[in-house]
Amino acid sequence: MGGIDELYARITDSNSNVALVHYTNSWPVSNFGNGGYQEWNIGLQEFIDDNNNIDLTDVKTLEIGFLDGLGNSPAQMGYGFIYFDDIRLYPRRCILEHGHPEADINDDCVVDWDDVKIMVDDWLEPYHVIYPIPPEYDPNLVAYWKLDGNALDSGPGGHHGTIEGSPIWDPNGIVDGAIRIIDNGVDDYINFGGSKDPGDPLTWADITGEITVTAWIKPDFQSW
Repeated sequence: MGGIDELYARITDSNSNVALVHYTNSWPVSNFGNGGYQEWNIGLQEFIDDNNNIDLTDVKTLEIGFLDGLGNSPAQMGYGFIYFDDIRLYPRRCILEHGHPEADINDDCVVDWDDVKIMVDDWLEPYHVIYPIPPEYDPNLVAYWKLDGNALDSGPGGHHGTIEGSPIWDPNGIVDGAIRIIDNGVDDYINFGGSKDPGDPLTWADITGEITVTAWIKPDFQSW
């Protein structure tokens, strides 16, 4: 006899610190009605959340049982057998239910050639949204206009733009906000003419070689 809603795992370290995690902390008890084995993944952080004094580098015992570990009666009782198998410990493991690497396109928890192949084969197809590495981490960055309500340059060069006309700032950009140019807004634009703080030699005129310009662009035409 036991309470399936009180299935728990408990660890004790060599200093007798105890940390306990219940199944229902992260998973619904209704899983047991599905039949067959159910995988119970416990993040080590869950033990720390229960007792931040627990020493995960010096665990003495691991216990899996019913009730709350103190003998208190659970809210829901049941009769039968329960089986345990393949108890494993990982230093770090990718579990899709808890997230995975951003560039993992095929959801196998690994960023590898298979993901690159999907990206190449499905280029410009609307099946995957691939977000680039944030430009502020690119050591070759010259200028970066986030367009989140202003035309300031967040890059290292300080090439701030000048807003002309009355463009609309939309909070729903691909990353935070975006600037919206209406179809008849012929006088609405941002001038990135290259002006720079006086005395600083880094201007557009200093860029004499090939350059790459990237942007997220969303056309939303009611008619052509």
